[in-house]
Amino acid sequence: MHETLHAISLPHTFDNKGTYTYQKGQTYNIMDYSHQTTYGSKDRINTWLWQWEQLHKHVDME
Repeated sequence: MHETLHAISLPHTFDNKGTYTYQKGQTYNIMDYSHQTTYGSKDRINTWLWQWEQLHKHVDME
């Protein structure tokens, strides 16, 4: 899922290209690296509204 979301324009949560920027490895967001043991092995289980809004701008829904 992470790579698929990259393919349709979504950046990492810690990347300055995003609408919001978070500290790397500190969220449960699919676009974070928090699943890696370095960051505590968090489950990446969510996306945020701003991400869905960005995705909708890049995907033809018809």
